[in-house]
Amino acid sequence: MVLAAAIPLAACDSNACGHPSKATYSNPPGPPGSVGCKGVAVDRGGNAAEVDETFPLGTDVTLPYCLGAYPDEAAHCICQAVPTNGVSGWGCPV
Repeated sequence: MVLAAAIPLAACDSNACGHPSKATYSNPPGPPGSVGCKGVAVDRGGNAAEVDETFPLGTDVTLPYCLGAYPDEAAHCICQAVPTNGVSGWGCPV
């Protein structure tokens, strides 16, 4: 029982995946009013970051933490349009 409790804590506290200290984007933000996804709301320190920026469709963002299920991989999302309603948002594979 103690071993099972220690494994998730170690995965949460480690940076085995080499995640960045704040969200990093594969594309620069677009001009005001452009179509895309709003910036990610927080960085590793809990500070607001890029929330007023819009990143174009296809942008990949690497997040400032490792995936829980795969602690050796940094979490990331891709800006994509939702075909059913045309709204864009971050799709984050798990």
